[in-house]
Amino acid sequence: MMKKLCLLLALLSSSTLQAAPSDVLGLGSPVITGNSVQIPVFINDRSGTPLGMDRSPDLRIAAWSFVVVFSNGQHVQSASVLRAGIVADLEPLFEASISSLQGRVAYIGYFAPPPVFTLDRNLPGDRVGTVKLLFKAETPASVIRATTYDIDPDSQTTGLSNGGSSPSSENSLNGFLTFFSTLILTPANLSLAGGETAFLSLLAPSSMEPMSAELHSSHPNVIAVPATVMVPASGSLQIPITARAFGGPVTISAHLNGRTAQSIVTVTPSPVSITPTELNVYVASSREFTLGLTSPRSTPTTVRLDVSDPMAVSVPATLTIPAGAREVKGVLRGLSLDRTFVITATAIDAPEFPAVAQGKVLPLVPVDPYRGSQFSAGFPVIPLLVKVNSTRSAFFDLGVELDTPVIITLISSDPTRLRVADKLTVLPGQRTALYEVFGVAPGSSTVSATLPPELGGATVRQQFQISLDAAGIPALSGWMLMALAAALGTAGMLSARLR
Repeated sequence: MMKKLCLLLALLSSSTLQAAPSDVLGLGSPVITGNSVQIPVFINDRSGTPLGMDRSPDLRIAAWSFVVVFSNGQHVQSASVLRAGIVADLEPLFEASISSLQGRVAYIGYFAPPPVFTLDRNLPGDRVGTVKLLFKAETPASVIRATTYDIDPDSQTTGLSNGGSSPSSENSLNGFLTFFSTLILTPANLSLAGGETAFLSLLAPSSMEPMSAELHSSHPNVIAVPATVMVPASGSLQIPITARAFGGPVTISAHLNGRTAQSIVTVTPSPVSITPTELNVYVASSREFTLGLTSPRSTPTTVRLDVSDPMAVSVPATLTIPAGAREVKGVLRGLSLDRTFVITATAIDAPEFPAVAQGKVLPLVPVDPYRGSQFSAGFPVIPLLVKVNSTRSAFFDLGVELDTPVIITLISSDPTRLRVADKLTVLPGQRTALYEVFGVAPGSSTVSATLPPELGGATVRQQFQISLDAAGIPALSGWMLMALAAALGTAGMLSARLR
């Protein structure tokens, strides 16, 4: 045994037996789990023939050795190499894994008789081993992620044999890897002027094959990115971006294998701006927006307005900011419900620097006229009092003024106690209207008011409490009513109802 080991060591240290490089030893992507790191080792025959067969028909693999060096060795608690892949089930005549714990771990394996391997995998090749590192418990994750691994080119030796009588050796090529456990998009913050182009660097864990990464822009009208990009096996990709308009800030996100990276891009102001940049508008109603300049001009400035969806909203084709002024007001009108839109404002004399705003057409939500806020399921509606055989008026508040009449559908939940007209019209230019109810019998009833479907179809409800009219108790005078109320413990209630 010692005799064979000495022969093997002599084989592995030989510098006199040199052949043209063909057998490639390299490292794959490390897998990190807590403080444990595993790095696969691959061997590949560049000629595409069984290992060593490009030398002589009777040459087979007899042994190989390699040394993996790594940074941050002072943080490593243990290091070893295990057989894996195509040699996992073999029983070598001699095998050793040696670690100096100073950033180096070596593997020596000797097979007799030498097996025949057909190495037909594309680079990085067929797996033959796994380097296992255990970092000390107190090692920061950032140190583990920043650790680099390299196969020492001076120690890579693949031994070839025709059965033991004529050993030879050859040196393999170097392999190198830097590992990122998370996706990185740099720079994290970037500032661009309108029309300017820059590059974002995407760094991903290296792999055996190219990978598809998803990209997303929070404001694609300002900076657009492709939906997907192919990241090379090296894990590094340059992504060009161009600021097409003023807006944002824009968040560029990259997604790959459950990892996410982001870069925030700020586009410096263009000559013209549009505010607010979020321009939500109620359907069939209007709202104002402002076009502004970074500084007043001595001549009028004409700004062209373009809408991404003309079915959603309407805006003026152009607005003019007067000479010496910094801004002008514009009016936006919602046309179709639940549509999103983008408005682009472009100064005629500076078309390369547009400004954008985006929004959505929202359904109308009527207002509770007796509380002064929009109807909400979280708040009880204040009941209104109606006397039997009497009529009273109630308010309906649309919440906004429209320039066309709005027909509201009215329904009483219990017509045997309360009657109401079928329709109510809110006139153009008004947001409120009165409707009348008639008390039929004591009890309670709810009036539902429903907007037309094209305005969102919202339904709001108003409660009514119907009470007996005092005329229904003709024999009782006022003081007798108060005495009766006191006896019933309801003086305050009756007093309020009889006013």
